[in-house]
Amino acid sequence: MDSPLHLIWDLDGTLVDSAPEIISTIEEALKRFGVPARSAVSPLRIGPPVRDVIRNSFPSEVLPDTELDEVVHAFREIYDSSDYERTIPFPGMDELIHNPHFVHHVITNKPAYATNRILDKKGWCGQIIEVLTPDTLLHEDGMPYKKPELFCHCRQEYPSARMIGIGDMAPDALAALAAGMIPVGVLWGTGTREELKSAGCRYLVQDGEELLALLNWLEYE
Repeated sequence: MDSPLHLIWDLDGTLVDSAPEIISTIEEALKRFGVPARSAVSPLRIGPPVRDVIRNSFPSEVLPDTELDEVVHAFREIYDSSDYERTIPFPGMDELIHNPHFVHHVITNKPAYATNRILDKKGWCGQIIEVLTPDTLLHEDGMPYKKPELFCHCRQEYPSARMIGIGDMAPDALAALAAGMIPVGVLWGTGTREELKSAGCRYLVQDGEELLALLNWLEYE
């Protein structure tokens, strides 16, 4: 086809394995307020905004809302000053991002400051034409855009482009579908095969090589 595919990438769990660094930073922030990691009612599951990640594992009877806000603030303070050496691209992702055959976007729940620092440290800023995060765009009432709204905004910017949403969790697929994009689920992140299929993913891939082959096929489908 004459026009290239636009790839709408999720970041955590899709382009980079950030879980070890995020989890250790959450544990360090909790420790500052005397909340032991063992008090979690379920394992930390990376993907949603960090406040939701912590709340899902530490209910209000373990971590009241006021303390949760302080823990999130401490997390941001620690995480934003990181060098992100423990945040590692998944195999094949660096090659895909540097593939000029595609047009690359990133839409993530991670705030803009940390997102752009990670992209810069991985040498990807020059390859990605657009980065959208919850604090990139605000509604008139000051509320941040949710992920489906960010996908729809991207679609409105490029109405005639063929767009593929690539992510590791069900919300990524649902957001892509809501914006009229083709969702592709990657199986190396947080989400399960069943979750991604239930969210409407027609295509699931096991690794970067399989993803590249699928994208080359979708271009001419």
